[in-house]
Amino acid sequence: TDYTSALSAKNLDLLLVLSYGNKLYGNPAYGGVPHNLASRKAFADYAVAAVQEFGTDDTTYEVWNEWNIGSGAVPGELRFARYYVDLLKAVTETVKAEFPDAVIAGPVAAGYPADWMQEFADAGGLDYLDALTFHPYSYPDDAAPLQRDLDNAKALIASKGKDIPIIISELGWPTGNSGRSSTERNQGDYLTQSVALALAEGVRNYTVYSFIDEGMIESDIEQKFGVLRPSTDPRGAYTPKPGYVSVGTLARAIDE
Repeated sequence: TDYTSALSAKNLDLLLVLSYGNKLYGNPAYGGVPHNLASRKAFADYAVAAVQEFGTDDTTYEVWNEWNIGSGAVPGELRFARYYVDLLKAVTETVKAEFPDAVIAGPVAAGYPADWMQEFADAGGLDYLDALTFHPYSYPDDAAPLQRDLDNAKALIASKGKDIPIIISELGWPTGNSGRSSTERNQGDYLTQSVALALAEGVRNYTVYSFIDEGMIESDIEQKFGVLRPSTDPRGAYTPKPGYVSVGTLARAIDE
């Protein structure tokens, strides 16, 4: 936990993702995805152990990651929101019994899938959250769709009589030469536009995805989300893209 102490010293919050499954629990055919009482209990116990290790001060715990599109090997028949709510309920009730101040966030959806989010809320999902999180990607388009997604999220929360904050725990634009990529200049523009909009709309936290490119293959968008170039870049290790400069400039401006 040395790095958590370093974050605290710099007044930085920590967001931890509780993922993924363990093939030693539940049906091996599901690769450890929590799908029944026993495997959900095991996952909830893991969540408690994580909170014991990392604490509750300035820390948020997300339950799973992008369940709605099958991340973590969630099979198609389990991707319905009601199955995620079963897991979330087990985690929240177990963690809160020992750590009532722990901040639990979800459903960590990929995009803002309106129908899936409605199913999540209708299944009682908002009852087990301290913050609503999702990943409202819109690449290769600009940041304009974020307004719609935030409006929909706020309306969903209000429709269930809740008052919980919104966290954007992933958002970014890949560079490179894929048909789904943005130019480096547009990456910077879209990031700063989206951060400014999120702040104006009262979003509690925004995490830029991601910090450093994972590789040098320009056609692979998963390698090119970073605002810093990779250590192997011939221009120099961790050379900043324009997005790093623009987001950094915005951060300094709003911190004054």
